[in-house]
Amino acid sequence: MAPALGLRPDAAIPSLDELRGQDDLFFRRGRTGSHQDELPVELHQLFWSRVDNQAAMDLLGYPRPDDGEAWKH
Repeated sequence: MAPALGLRPDAAIPSLDELRGQDDLFFRRGRTGSHQDELPVELHQLFWSRVDNQAAMDLLGYPRPDDGEAWKH
């Protein structure tokens, strides 16, 4: 996905707490389903309206939302 970035076997993966310490507004809570109360309905609709986002989510195995129900929080 990013061929210019080489593997670094000695690299440590930061914890979510460490990442949030750098930018608390950028990183979500890291809990399954938390987008339902963190992402406004309008942004959720906009996200899924983009073909590139749909393709990425398909590749990652996420189901597409149902038209009406997915937008209700």
